[in-house]
Amino acid sequence: ILPDWLGELTKLTSLTIINTNITELTKVILNLPHLEVLILENCKIVKMPSWLDEMDALEYLHVINNRNKIKEFPLRIPKKLRLLEINIEELDSERQKELRSLLES
Repeated sequence: ILPDWLGELTKLTSLTIINTNITELTKVILNLPHLEVLILENCKIVKMPSWLDEMDALEYLHVINNRNKIKEFPLRIPKKLRLLEINIEELDSERQKELRSLLES
């Protein structure tokens, strides 16, 4: 779980979370209105939040080398998101189908 004090860093534009055991992101990240870059590497994420599309400033989302299969990934993404990097094999099979369908449309 991410610490509550993280939400006090309201001018933060980039957040990198590496080598942690967190399984999901908490809403404390929504308190970061200027967050443009979110990097999750070598974590244990099983669920990407449905509120991800509320992160209006987010332009770059990088989820790689995740140690669990991601079982939930929202089909709505932030408006400004220009680059989404995720190894599709890190998603469970149902999310892989959904994401592929979204990318093909």
